[in-house]
Amino acid sequence: MAHMLDHFGPSLKSPWTRLDAPELTKELRDRVVDGCLDEANGRSIQDLVRERDRAIIAIQRALRDSHA
Repeated sequence: MAHMLDHFGPSLKSPWTRLDAPELTKELRDRVVDGCLDEANGRSIQDLVRERDRAIIAIQRALRDSHA
């Protein structure tokens, strides 16, 4: 998240100007990064990707089964 905000944050400002959005200050950047780290709770990117993929597959199966 830190890398993404550092590199893409400025280009994200354009779409935000059409919304009532906060300025991407260092404090806000740091709070977003800290929040992401808290939510990850020590899980690696690979762990999160596997968890996401398992959830997507479970949703797809549930949708398929509900239409059977």
